Amino acid sequence: MIVLTILGVIGKILLCALFLILAFLLLLLFVPVCYRAEGHVDDPSPHEEPEMEQALSRENTAASFHFSWLFSFVRGGISWPDKPEFQVYVLGFRVFPGNRDSASRKANVRKKRKGKAPSPAGEDTVNGGKQSATADTDHLGKTELQTGSGAGTRKTNAKEPEGFSETDGKRAGGANRLSLKFICAKIKKASYKVRRFAIILRSENTERAVHKTAHHVAKIVRRLMPRHFYITGTAGLGDPERAGILLAVLGMMYPITGNCVQIRPEFMAYQMDLHGEAKGRICLISIVAAAVSLLADKSVRVTLRRLKEIKKHG
Repeated sequence: MIVLTILGVIGKILLCALFLILAFLLLLLFVPVCYRAEGHVDDPSPHEEPEMEQALSRENTAASFHFSWLFSFVRGGISWPDKPEFQVYVLGFRVFPGNRDSASRKANVRKKRKGKAPSPAGEDTVNGGKQSATADTDHLGKTELQTGSGAGTRKTNAKEPEGFSETDGKRAGGANRLSLKFICAKIKKASYKVRRFAIILRSENTERAVHKTAHHVAKIVRRLMPRHFYITGTAGLGDPERAGILLAVLGMMYPITGNCVQIRPEFMAYQMDLHGEAKGRICLISIVAAAVSLLADKSVRVTLRRLKEIKKHG
């Protein structure tokens, strides 16, 4: 009876833990992450080119990025130049990058301990130096005795340098042939892989997989893009030609940006007086659904399997 009670308690604990994990995963998938980015450059009056760096200094520019999840249960962000460090808070307590004061104290304590402890490596080097010195003195003494005993007849044990023999030439030639064979084999292997890749890329299955992947990537990018954003102000590059190029780029981007980007060009002077803001949210379930549907497509799976076979057998 006691064993059954214990097993029942353990089962209830496991069910509660499983329920908490499932609830956390559902919250992570369905509760969106809200973010906001903001930046501005204060440069109200036109000026010459040398004053451009002063206009874009830390005093006149600012940027920030903040995010929150589950009613600010998790929040964080970075702000430049006020707080140029990414920080994350959970229930108001900072969890990243952590407390640097305690880490610095621990590092100082470790340095002090290492400084007090004797280094065995130094003793080994000293002993090694002593042994080498004694060995050198013994060797010198032996050579002096040998040269002193034979005044008239001096023995020379030096060997004459050997020339380049035929066996060395054969070995060198064999090594060169082996290296050439190795290079040729690598080239053949690479050309075979290129041909296989070309065959796979030209197939209809791969074309369907590429179109499917591009469609899902575009969908994910649309999900990640901010829902509300705007950029307003005046931009001058000191040259009418550059101002024309800027207007051409803004015109090409108009189908995407619409009326959210309203920049007035300055044709004859330098000026950067801009302000921008972007708000959006990211829901993880949409990204996971797009990835699962992409991997479930037959053409994508077949293409991935063929590429893996080339990588494995090639």
